[in-house]
Amino acid sequence: MSQVRGQVLRFLGSGGCATATDALLYAAFVHGRLAPPIANIASYSISAVVAFLLHRHWTFASAGGPAGRQAVRFALLVLFGMTVSTAVVWTLTPLFGPFIAKIGAIGITVTLNFCISRWLVFAPRRLPLEDRIFAQVRR
Repeated sequence: MSQVRGQVLRFLGSGGCATATDALLYAAFVHGRLAPPIANIASYSISAVVAFLLHRHWTFASAGGPAGRQAVRFALLVLFGMTVSTAVVWTLTPLFGPFIAKIGAIGITVTLNFCISRWLVFAPRRLPLEDRIFAQVRR
């Protein structure tokens, strides 16, 4: 199996767990009379912790990399994704209700999150050109 295909499958599994966490918390918050945009922010934030840990240790297997740098990048991704998700929920709730709006928000953010996670957040660190040249010479 190709590396990208494996990552996509692991991302869907990890993302499924994080999304389930998000959806269940969102439903509980909305059922508890929290406004849908606020419920979305709370559930998305909590599920982001689940997603970070699963993606770091399993999806992209980058546990040996710089956790602090990855955490900062992931936090920026989460803020961006949460903004997009909340805008979708806020826009679609009056038209379709809070649960269809949340499904739409999830659908929009999945591909966005995979691409940004793979290419920016958990991307393998590249050695400087000089180190790559010396690594080739040593072989």
